[in-house]
Amino acid sequence: RAPSRGVLDYVFYDWRSDRRRILDYKLTPGQQPANDLFQVCVYALMHHARYGTRPDVGVLYLHPKRLMVEKPWEQIDAERHKVHNLLA
Repeated sequence: RAPSRGVLDYVFYDWRSDRRRILDYKLTPGQQPANDLFQVCVYALMHHARYGTRPDVGVLYLHPKRLMVEKPWEQIDAERHKVHNLLA
C-alpha cells in the first residue's frame, strides 16, 4: 500500500455499538448540520476504501449547547452514489 497522506484524528471504536465511528468536533453552532454530516460521510467512505472499515459517523457541536448529529454506516453506504456523482 502507498503511505498514508492524511490522518483522521477521530476514528475510534465505539463499545456501545461494537463498531468504529468517525467524529468531527465543531466549536461553533451548527447552522447546516446536514452539510457537516455529509463531509464526515465522505471521510467514512474514504476510510472504508482504504482500510475496509464500515464506520458510523457523527458531528459533535460543542457550543452553544452540546448536540450530536449521527449517521450509521448502512445509511452512508446506501447514499454513496451522491459522492460518486460529485466525483464523476
